[in-house]
Parts: sequence; structure tokens; C-alpha cells
Amino acid sequence: MPAMTIRLDQLPAPSLPGGAYRPVVVHEGIAYVSGQLPRRDGVVRVTGLVGRDVDLEAARQAARLCAMQCLAALAQELGGLERVVRLLRVTGYVACLPDFVQQPAVIDGASEFFLEALGSRGEHARTAVSAAALPRGAAVEVELIAAVREGR
Repeated sequence: MPAMTIRLDQLPAPSLPGGAYRPVVVHEGIAYVSGQLPRRDGVVRVTGLVGRDVDLEAARQAARLCAMQCLAALAQELGGLERVVRLLRVTGYVACLPDFVQQPAVIDGASEFFLEALGSRGEHARTAVSAAALPRGAAVEVELIAAVREGR
């Protein structure tokens, strides 16, 4: 996979935290990015339950937007994405009914974006799980852990 890096002007503005937490914490070369919702301009763009209110393709696009928010938050914390050594783990949450079983296909929208944006640095381990409900009624939420170089 080619070593690509997304331009920062291609990312949305990072969302402000919705509570008493930091969007990103960096400790000893590991960056922990808090769960990000499918927001653009501060508004959650995809809400409802996947498989009932939201179809698979719209959910994949929501996961992609969550991934963009993850990188936007990470870039803001690090002063860009050049210090990202590689992504380590992505966790995706899909708000859906109990009989919906395509969570991995939904979160592929995020995983594919990370690979497009970061090339081989975007390869990661992953978990995709269902949730009865997510904050602000979002259909999808994505969090990540990345290895980063020290410095500014």
C-alpha cells in the first residue's frame, strides 16, 4: 500500500468534546482518540438504527465520517499527522437492532478511509460491535489508538 497522507484541508474541523473528557490523550508514544460521531460542522449527520432507519451504505459513509473526525482530532493534538507511526486499534460501534449482523461491513467504511488517508500506517486491528443506542442518537461511533513519535 502506498505511503499516503491525507491533506489536513480534506478533514472536517474537529468536534468539541461533548462532556468532561479530552478528544485525544497522548501518553508514552500512544495516542488514544475518544469515540467520534459522524459529525460535520458540529452536527451529527447520520442518526437512527442501522438496518431500520439507516441503510448499510449510509452507515458505511457515517463510519467514514467518524474516521475523518478521528484523524481531525489526532491532527489537532499532534500538529499534523506526520508523527503518526501507525494506527494500532480501531473500535467501531453500530447502533442497530439485535438481529443486525453486518457491523464489520459498516466499520469497513472507517477502515477503508484510514488506509486511503495513511497508506500502510493506517493498517490496524479492529473490533466492530453493536450498541442499543449511541450518544446524540448517532448511528455509528469510532475510536482509535495510534502509535506516535514524540516531539512537535
